[in-house]
Amino acid sequence: MTTAKPAKSTPADVPSIIETHSLVERELGGKRSGWMTFAGYMCLIGVLVSWVGGSEVVESLQTRAGAAYKKPMTISALNHVGSTLLIPLQSAALVVMGRSPKPVLLYKASACDILSATAAMSFIFLIGDYCWMLSLQYLAVAVASTVFNTSAVFVYVMCVMNGFEGVSIRKVLSVCVALGGVAVISFAGQGAGNDASPVSNATAAPDDAPAVSTTAASVACLISAIFYAAYDVYIKVKTIEWDGAPLIDQVIAGNWMTALVGLWTIPFGAIMLTILAYVPEDWFIYEQFELPTADQSPALFGQASAALGFNMFFALTIILLSPLIYSLGCMLTIPIAAIIDYFFRGQTMHPVAIVGALLVVLGFLALDDNVVESVRGCLHSANGFHPVPEDVKSQSSAHTQSVGRRRSSVMSGRLGR
Repeated sequence: MTTAKPAKSTPADVPSIIETHSLVERELGGKRSGWMTFAGYMCLIGVLVSWVGGSEVVESLQTRAGAAYKKPMTISALNHVGSTLLIPLQSAALVVMGRSPKPVLLYKASACDILSATAAMSFIFLIGDYCWMLSLQYLAVAVASTVFNTSAVFVYVMCVMNGFEGVSIRKVLSVCVALGGVAVISFAGQGAGNDASPVSNATAAPDDAPAVSTTAASVACLISAIFYAAYDVYIKVKTIEWDGAPLIDQVIAGNWMTALVGLWTIPFGAIMLTILAYVPEDWFIYEQFELPTADQSPALFGQASAALGFNMFFALTIILLSPLIYSLGCMLTIPIAAIIDYFFRGQTMHPVAIVGALLVVLGFLALDDNVVESVRGCLHSANGFHPVPEDVKSQSSAHTQSVGRRRSSVMSGRLGR
């Protein structure tokens, strides 16, 4: 008697590691593992530190006479091209770790798809950053900060459209509360003079800025918010299949992706600088490329160094957490900057700004489901009520249904007699 050998499974029959983990993630309701969440929030802290720290260093350097380098497209392009340094840095780190330094991107796509995706990311990111730098030259910091942070609204709408977020009253209120807090901080104390402003001690556009319509500068800032939101969500769209892959693989692949975005900035930046150099000189977007002077170079180098860390942590935060958590988390830079100015620069912080800072923190915390569940559990425990875990509830429900079916069959048997 011969026994049939089991048929060998072909590679096509066996799902890849990423597909298998993605299925598990969906069965668990899309919940992130503890390590993924922890790493994501560490990356968010990296974003905040690089953003606020870089801004403080650059601001202090640019207060020197002649140190300001007002070339928004040149600065944006240099900041993004700096991400290409991740190629040698990560390759060296991988060799030290005993891993292959070859580029790895986790989502299953051809080289053409990968290059086209990172090219789109690079263009969107460059335009968004340029419009932000441009608007800062002509808008009060308070106005620019408030308009720019409306990106959280666009992020939420785009996440709902792509199925990353559901329509939730709590999340809508979280975005509104955090955005309201940003507005309160930005405009607090404007009637009391510049010293009362909590945002970089600036409430008006620079004195040497050319006369530009506030509406035009505000539109540029709004375009920046929309493009930043599109960049946030597009990263998640292209990396959603990474869910469930090992943490180290996601970090490595995310850095390679950021490096490719930086590489694409080289041709895009050259094209944009050529276009801006040939527009009429009386247009406020006109920009002639010039090398920085010796006084300007330290500020430019400091900003580019901070941008390298920001670009890396930016992408990893979205990959490991979500675009919406990242978007609201970035609002924390406003109260953090105000606190730094208060303690280290002696600038007065208006009492109303403290309320705004609390609103930003409250909106950010209310957005995370894990934080909300923890707070809810603590409140129930304080009231003497201990909520039943979901897995216990499901087991209890299944047991109740089983008992009900047995009772029904017994009753049917008795009635049949």
